Formats: sequence, C-alpha cells, structure tokens
Amino acid sequence: YRFSGKCSYILATDEQTFSVTLHNDPDCDGTKDCKRTLSVSYSHYVLNLSHDDETGAPTALHNDQKLTLPTSLGLMSIKKASNYIIVRVAVNNMMIKWDGAEDIFIQVDDEMNHGKLRGLCGNFDHDKENDFQHTANGVDESATADSFANSWAAPGDAECMPAHSIDYCSCEDDETIRKASQAIIQCSYIMETECKYVVDPTPFFEACREDVCFGSEARENKSFCNAMAAYFRECSRHGVHIDWRKEGRCPIECPAGQQYMVCGSSCAPSCFNPDMIGCTAESTHCIDGCHCLFGTYKHGDQCLEREECPCSYGDKVYQPRDQLRQDCNQCVCLGGNFHCTKNECDGVCSIKNSYVRTFDGSEFNFHGECTYTLMKPKDNSFELNMINQDCSSGTCSRSLEFVVGQEIIVVSKEGAVRKNTEPVTILPDNVDGFVVERLGQDTLVGWGVFESKKKRLFYFFY
Repeated sequence: YRFSGKCSYILATDEQTFSVTLHNDPDCDGTKDCKRTLSVSYSHYVLNLSHDDETGAPTALHNDQKLTLPTSLGLMSIKKASNYIIVRVAVNNMMIKWDGAEDIFIQVDDEMNHGKLRGLCGNFDHDKENDFQHTANGVDESATADSFANSWAAPGDAECMPAHSIDYCSCEDDETIRKASQAIIQCSYIMETECKYVVDPTPFFEACREDVCFGSEARENKSFCNAMAAYFRECSRHGVHIDWRKEGRCPIECPAGQQYMVCGSSCAPSCFNPDMIGCTAESTHCIDGCHCLFGTYKHGDQCLEREECPCSYGDKVYQPRDQLRQDCNQCVCLGGNFHCTKNECDGVCSIKNSYVRTFDGSEFNFHGECTYTLMKPKDNSFELNMINQDCSSGTCSRSLEFVVGQEIIVVSKEGAVRKNTEPVTILPDNVDGFVVERLGQDTLVGWGVFESKKKRLFYFFY
C-alpha cells in the first residue's frame, strides 16, 4: 500500500521488548530531499538513526551522542556498510537496515510470527488479507489502508494530521500530463528486466510513477532513481542481481578506491576485522552502493591497503609504526597488527600504604584492618597474606605471612622474621624449596625475598 503521512509512525513493535518508529519529514513537498529518520528501542535502550549535522551522512546516536561504528548498545549491534546503517539483534535474528535516505528494511525471525507484531509493517501471521484490520486501536474489519496507517501515528505528536492517499499523476493540466507521461517513460524499465519473473514489478512501477509526479521538475530524475533502486534492491534480496545503473540512467560516482556494486557484502574485511570473524551467510546479505576494491580494507570512510591499516589496543587507535610498551616488551604497529618482542616478563604487584597495583596494572585504593590474601596459586602450593593491624592513624602496622606446606613464615614491618612462631636470626633460610633472605637494609626498613626454581617473589616494606 501507499501512504504519504508526514508524522512519526510505529513501523513494528511487539509492545514488550522492541519498537521501530519512523519519523517522516513534515516539510516534505517534493521540491527537496525529504529527511527521514528512525528510532529503535530495544529493552531500555533507544538508538536514533539520523543525519550528521555537518556532512548529512547517516549516523547513529544514543542519548544525543554520536556513536563510532561498529559498536553495540545492549543487545543491539550497529554497523555501517556502504551508505547503510544496519542494526542487528541476535536474540531474535532481527535486522533493521536503513539506506540513510528513504528506504527502510526490517527483517525478523519466523519465531516472531503468529501475530506477535503490530505496526505499519503488519502483524506477521502469514495472512496479508487481514493486515489493515489490525489497527493501533484494535481489530477493525472495515479499516482501509489510510485509516490503518493513520492509527499507527506515534503517541505524543500533537500536530499530526490524518493523511490520505493522493494521486499525484492526476493529468489535470498540461504540466501534470507532461509529468505523468514522463513518469511512464522513465519507470517502464522496471517492467522490462528478467527480475519480473521473480518479483512482481507492478507495485514498484506504480510507486515510481507517483514519486516522479510528486517531485518537482528539478528532482524528477532523483525521484525516479530512488524508486528504481527500491525495486532492484528487492530483486537482489531474492537473488536476482540486475546491473541497472549506467551512463544516462542513475549513474553513481564512487570515491577513489571504491567501486559501485549491485550486490556488495555487508560484512566486508576491515582493518580491525580482516578475516571477517563473526560474519555468517545471513550477515553477508546484499548491500548496493560504493564498496572497497578487492584487496583493500575498510576503515571508517576509507579503503586502505593492509600496510596502511592502524592497530587498536583497548579503546585507543595507533597509526602504522606507532610503538607501544607492554610490560618488558616493545611493540610496533605494522599492517594492522602489533608485532612485539618476546621477552619473558616478571609479574609485579605492588602495595604502598592503601594504594594497590595488580599484576595486570589495575590500580585502586583499599583500607582494611584484617588479614588479606595477596596471592595463592590454583594448586594451593603456597599462600601469601597481608596482615593489617592498628590502622587508626591512617597507616597500618603491616606484616607478611608466607605459608608453604606446614611452614608459616611471618615478616614484620621492622624486618623481624619468624618461622612457626620461632625467631629466625640467620638468613638466608630454606623453607620447603623457597629461600628467605634480607636485602638492602640501608634503604629499606626491611624486606624479604622468597624464591624457588620457578618462582621469585619480592616483597617491599616502606
């Protein structure tokens, strides 16, 4: 059906978990491009698909903040392919695809059938004859396409007026007759391709005619191209790929390093995912538009040779030949990957007063007047405990307890060593394969080193 409403409308919802809302341009009059945007709600997250204020390119926002794609928001994964933004929810295999202009595609898993859905996209009960009966106000067996569509205006749009079907190719005067004739000539190509045996071209032809008649003379060709693209995208979805664009009929000029494809991949290799990990047959559906040349990798809006690709570590991006230090190893970014020296590095955990730094570099402050386990291997071969006492002044009296087998070694802040409560006056001392020794008496109040052939543990007291 055709519907020319200028409000916000609910396209699809299960009225519990998700909803997709379309926001039409209230100023759309055929003289300029009409701005169409989307809101996708899933669980308690709301994703807005709109246009960048500066470039006009399609963009994704959350809480008015622009998202860097690809990314995830709750259970939604969001990415950009060609000029499309694609939103996926793996739980029910739902996909929302927006071309950044007028075309929107919503795909749901068959588990969502049996009338679980509502909205302009129907109720998905495999019976197209009753779609218009399921209005937002309940079942209405006498509902028309217009009354059905108007009922799904999004709540809260106080200025929304009911829309009605209009025949823009009315042939009321010489100008409308000219436009109607031109529309038939231009749109007739839809009826002539081999795709007509797979996808019925008639409703697309009628939509193409109406779009051309609705648009101003300056936009006739653009309206025609948008309508044609809608049909041939549907053809590609059914496995029929028609290379319909050519010089004189909706040509597209791609940026340097890219080429136009009727059926490009939506999961092409990128600098940060060169092997397309996570791509499945379902996630590599056709995307028409400009795509990177074979052998190059997508990075933002660029297509790069592999050696030009940056590297990522954590939430930071490093350019080619940038260096990064990891423990005792030096790494350099080459060809999208870090190449590092392979030195064996000691793990260091340090504690000074209440400040703690873990083996992996996490840092935090902690106050407590108890006995805490600092380290214990999974095989329970030994245990190292920190004993904090008398922390009333802000600095604890601290000692270390080292337990191995039946032996218990305690080293006090003053440097006194006791084994099984008995003082140890001669160091170094062997303890079940470990050695206790004292080093650096001039600079440290006291410290102990316990070591074996495979482990070397340093404990400092300040």
